[in-house]
Amino acid sequence: MNISKVGSFNSDELMKLYLNKNYDQITQKFIEVLVYYKNNTLFKMDDSSYYFINIFVENLMYFFTKPDYIVRVDYARTLIDLNMVISNLVAMTRLKNTDTYIEILQNQPNNYLKILILYSARNTIRINIKELFDANIEFGLRWYLAYFFIGGYVNELMYDNFIYHLKNIDERFVPMHYQIHVAYQISSYYGDGLDKKIKGKINELIKTMFKNLTINNSHNKKKIAVITKRWNARSSIYRTCYGFVESLKDNYELTLINTGEPYPEIEKGLFNEVKNIKFINGKLDLSAVIDNDYMLIYYPDIGLGAESIYLSNLRIAPIQIAGYGHPVSTYGSEIDYFIGGEEVEFAELAEENYAERLVLLPGNASPPALPQYEIKNIQNKTDKFIISCSWGAMKINYPMLQNLKKIIDKSEKKVLFRIYGASGPTRYNCFIPLKNEIASVLGIENFELIRNVNYNTYMSLIEESDISIDSYPYGGYNTAVDMVYLRKPLVAYEGKKFFNRSASSLLRILGLEELITHNDEEYINLILKLINEDEYRLNIIKKLNEIDLNKLIFEEVHTKEFKIMIDYLIKNHKTLQKKKSKEPIFISKLKKK
Repeated sequence: MNISKVGSFNSDELMKLYLNKNYDQITQKFIEVLVYYKNNTLFKMDDSSYYFINIFVENLMYFFTKPDYIVRVDYARTLIDLNMVISNLVAMTRLKNTDTYIEILQNQPNNYLKILILYSARNTIRINIKELFDANIEFGLRWYLAYFFIGGYVNELMYDNFIYHLKNIDERFVPMHYQIHVAYQISSYYGDGLDKKIKGKINELIKTMFKNLTINNSHNKKKIAVITKRWNARSSIYRTCYGFVESLKDNYELTLINTGEPYPEIEKGLFNEVKNIKFINGKLDLSAVIDNDYMLIYYPDIGLGAESIYLSNLRIAPIQIAGYGHPVSTYGSEIDYFIGGEEVEFAELAEENYAERLVLLPGNASPPALPQYEIKNIQNKTDKFIISCSWGAMKINYPMLQNLKKIIDKSEKKVLFRIYGASGPTRYNCFIPLKNEIASVLGIENFELIRNVNYNTYMSLIEESDISIDSYPYGGYNTAVDMVYLRKPLVAYEGKKFFNRSASSLLRILGLEELITHNDEEYINLILKLINEDEYRLNIIKKLNEIDLNKLIFEEVHTKEFKIMIDYLIKNHKTLQKKKSKEPIFISKLKKK
């Protein structure tokens, strides 16, 4: 990296500014560097980068602990939003965290904003969240949201701090700005009901914000809108939901409402028209829906962007449904039904897992698309047993890394975990800290953290691996499809919600129940068996190669039942609403009547 691109930064110049009480100019220079590192991710550290970051962090901490150095309020907002950049840069130095400097600040006047700027999940010091809100609700909330951007909770300290953060959301929490989707989405990844409270608060307060808004809907029973952020061929949302939407095109007039910044790769083929909803100057532009004639709205991916969270709390159409594109309940929005699969949901847990009424399609309600990759039969030629972990940054957590460590310790072969971090580690310069923190648990020689690669490279790397393993508590589905398509033995870790049952449902369809585990011990032992017992592993691969994937998963996708379900809801919605039942609706039973 060319350090000169960071901007002018000189310790002597900063001291001159400080002596002349030009505090705003000092702050501006800090922000300039931090914004650069927010937007430019380091993937390795050369000597010049390491030297510069150390000098920068040293100066930042030195001036921040000067009692007379005051950070202006408007600059403080920017710096709190950059909290994770600071945390990640500090983690790249010998300091590792800002504990020492927060201890100094705690005994100083005018310390509140500085503490918020420096306080993150890496601190061993724990400050009462209520007290941070008591001091100033606006800044307390800004800090609370910034906390989520760290990019992974992979050591014990960070993991425990994050769970504490989720459990102690303040009652005064309000959705201040459009980055709320990060808190909304990431809270889902910890699978223990910890997302209910934060989503409930977000929904409640968005509804309050829109209480005087009127949506004019003159519903046409033949008009349906699909509201999504990621409708392009490379997206897992598109791959999962395309067949469902396609089943409607001959009988309904379809509109695609793309959320966020529009992109050229949008697939428009199924739709009569395409619209866009995004934030403009911090305000959601609702012109695409304020006057509409949709009978039904289908949301495949509520929570992947702030727009869908806000929209799901509006009554845009008489019937509003969500599905498995982002497979979690909204816990209290204006969504009427959640579309699930009979083979993957516990019907008896419907009310516990979903605030919406669960509608169950036959199968797993996730029709997989055939991967667009030509199998090359790439073999592992290394001296290590390669295990693919297609997890994404937020699926990498400390309890799972402890499981991987036990596998390393007990394996009879050298093991290499190949972790595909997706886009998470490139945000806010998370990559190097995340890699270092994983190394502190697994050892640097036992894993690779793969940065963003194109689809063909990703699939080629998986081909080279010997087996693949799913994450927990938030597992993968399209990644599981990729694994079995490449005939890689996949170990699933099954829980009680779709996001940790989807991979196991796929294995059941394929007749490979023996690869499903239900606790840490089973998970570790099965992976060790696949590593250490060549004959067993080769027998699983033989079974995979003999399975007709097209017949079992790529052709039998129950898309016609999706249309039957849509027809049923449009015809019976008013009656269903009057009954106020939360019992799951089984589409397979409707077909038999």
